[in-house]
Amino acid sequence: MGAPWPEVAATATAAPPDPSAPFDLPERRRTHWAWRPGGAAPPPAVADEAWPATPVDRFLLAALEEAGLSPAPDAKRAALIRRLSFDLRGLPPAPAEIARFAGDDSPAAYAHLVDRFLASPHFGERWARHWMDLVRYSESHGSEGDPDIPFAWRYRDYLIRAFNRDVPYDQLIREHLAGDLLYPPRLDAEGRTNESMLGPTHFRLVEHGYQPVDPWEDRVKWTDNQVDVASKAFLGLTVSCARCHDHKFDAISQEDYYAFFGTLYGARPTMRAVDAPAVLETNRDALAALKADIRDRLAEAWSAAAAGVGGAPRAELGPKGRGTEGGGAGAARGGGGRGRRAPGRARAEGP
Repeated sequence: MGAPWPEVAATATAAPPDPSAPFDLPERRRTHWAWRPGGAAPPPAVADEAWPATPVDRFLLAALEEAGLSPAPDAKRAALIRRLSFDLRGLPPAPAEIARFAGDDSPAAYAHLVDRFLASPHFGERWARHWMDLVRYSESHGSEGDPDIPFAWRYRDYLIRAFNRDVPYDQLIREHLAGDLLYPPRLDAEGRTNESMLGPTHFRLVEHGYQPVDPWEDRVKWTDNQVDVASKAFLGLTVSCARCHDHKFDAISQEDYYAFFGTLYGARPTMRAVDAPAVLETNRDALAALKADIRDRLAEAWSAAAAGVGGAPRAELGPKGRGTEGGGAGAARGGGGRGRRAPGRARAEGP
């Protein structure tokens, strides 16, 4: 048996909602607890006033005391550093780290340990994995062909750098939704990579049919997947449930779904340079000058070549090009034949 849902008994006898009733968004927001604005709650009184170290501890202790329970004793230093190391770095602590922490009796020892683990490059590697789970990170598209996603690793490394540089959450959201439009963009520590440009890469991490029978249907499928992933990751809501009807529980209408869908459907997957703007501008003026110089030299070469063409070839080409009596029809047919063959040659010389 799983954990009983506490509201089952209270709502089992209530009348089920009428599916034919109109969608009332304000009513959904008013009645559902998740949509109500949060408010300040004073910390409750507790019997053991010495145990709480923060106001949050008072809420925990009050619930424990109400259930007739007592808090567990403080963990030993060796257990505490092991828990913290796995939580922040995903790795066990080294024996030397355990010995150093166990022998440090200063009141700030734990805070210093937290700061040291947060400064570790392994912190970003550990916590980027959680974010990658939210956006369903993969380096291939799945389906029967399972084609690779080129440069997917760049998004992975972008996340690791973002966590290690403590990028604010609101900035991370902006980069994920419209990082290619942000100006000025956020750059990496060396100033050579446009970090903001890498944010929207997660929209490319979707399943693609290897050889879909209906490409437009496949396009709708992966756009719906983008809506589902983005809404769950950033809103904590199952917006895709409103694809075929208004959401049965949350305050999300079918109109909301297709407004979101249309925003993503209008985008196109493409390859973009992720160099910093200053790097992309390197040698631009020199290249523009070189292009003009090449154009001038080509014009001079063509002019010299044209001046060397004698009068005999021009006389030979002139009558045939205009067509003459007795030979005009044949010339026209020949010209038409050459015109018809030209596209064939262009295709053969193409990619």
